[in-house]
Amino acid sequence: GVRAAGTAVIGFDKNMRNVNSIAQLSEGSFRALEKQVAGLAGKTAQSPRVLAEGLYDIVSSGFKAKTSLSKTSEAIKVLEAAALAGTAGLTSTAVASKAVAAVLNAYRLKASQAGKVSDALFRTVDRGVISFEELANNVGDVLPFASALGVNIKQVGAATATMTKAGVS
Repeated sequence: GVRAAGTAVIGFDKNMRNVNSIAQLSEGSFRALEKQVAGLAGKTAQSPRVLAEGLYDIVSSGFKAKTSLSKTSEAIKVLEAAALAGTAGLTSTAVASKAVAAVLNAYRLKASQAGKVSDALFRTVDRGVISFEELANNVGDVLPFASALGVNIKQVGAATATMTKAGVS
């Protein structure tokens, strides 16, 4: 009950402080970011602590956590897409965060494309014989080459799904 809630709050605060060790936000901006992460909890059915863990990977991947009054930060856009992916039950927010951030960075895409990237990764898992974790752990090996050759993430996903169905690990 109360003890578990207290532990969750402490875990959230610690994880958010870890995020800010990279983001270097002012206290006011940091509090605003905390509110945005907490607000995503209900929307994505993920705990604030789990969301903060995913946010750490996203911010460390280079997505900005600073927000303005009129705009949502890049990091929150990516986090929302990753958390929704985690909610679908095929992976965790942390795994989805790493995979989505890797694809966005490899293709130099904006944070606003995170939902499309997440969808492409899920289609790969759905059509192939591969888990989201396996995809996330291995897609980074091919992304720099695919991006440089102009092979988009949907094509990479289709090739991966086809190969895994044929027995290639």
